[in-house]
Amino acid sequence: MNLIGQVYLGDNLIYQYGEFDAQGKGSFAGWPWHMIDLPDNAAGQQLTFRFYSDYTSIGLWGQVQVMERSDVYSIRLFTTPLKTLA
Repeated sequence: MNLIGQVYLGDNLIYQYGEFDAQGKGSFAGWPWHMIDLPDNAAGQQLTFRFYSDYTSIGLWGQVQVMERSDVYSIRLFTTPLKTLA
């Protein structure tokens, strides 16, 4: 997310990164990975992303994927180079 954001399932806020002020703006909160859990009843419901940025780019940034949490861990585990101890 670039810079802060919220995710709604239907009318329910299910994820937030950073803080929005009364004007709908906010400050840089960092660029971590975001893993957003969807409840079992999410199928067929609208998923809405709300973003704020004062940068020239806004919204989802980088590679966006929808997958099971266990698959994310597997990909990170098997594609991240291991550092050897000297």
